[in-house]
Amino acid sequence: MNKTKKVDLASLSSDEFLRLVESATPEELMALSGPMKSPTTTVVSRVLSVSESERGFRDMTRWWESRRLLYNLLVALCGLPALAWLMFHDRTPMFWLWPTFLYALAANACYTIGCLSEYLAKRFFGEKAIHYGPINFALGTIFSMLLTLVLGFLFITALIHFTH
Repeated sequence: MNKTKKVDLASLSSDEFLRLVESATPEELMALSGPMKSPTTTVVSRVLSVSESERGFRDMTRWWESRRLLYNLLVALCGLPALAWLMFHDRTPMFWLWPTFLYALAANACYTIGCLSEYLAKRFFGEKAIHYGPINFALGTIFSMLLTLVLGFLFITALIHFTH
């Protein structure tokens, strides 16, 4: 592959593309694959991106609050199977709305702690904590989703076991 000439991959036939890939060095393959990002990768990188400039408490709060809706949607989606099961199999489905509301409130309180912990990490560790927020957001969201799924599964299993 010629390093000085840009190749329009879309205009190549499948045979030409395969010949190009087969003759390419590892560095050339990396250059070819660099601009090819999936839509999922783009969305995730946007959600987890953080400004490299100095961020104060207000900037951190804005960053976290702009992602709260996404967090709530993802956690709620994980709780839907349990709520759907309750709606169709329990005689008193409205009783479970109060605990569901309390769970959502607790999840959002923990989410708020994420912002506060980023501020403290920044204060104590300075620039070493530049990526603390996105990492904390990603891990906290995954943990909350898994916890919601597991608790829903355990709760339904217990209801089935003790009512039959």
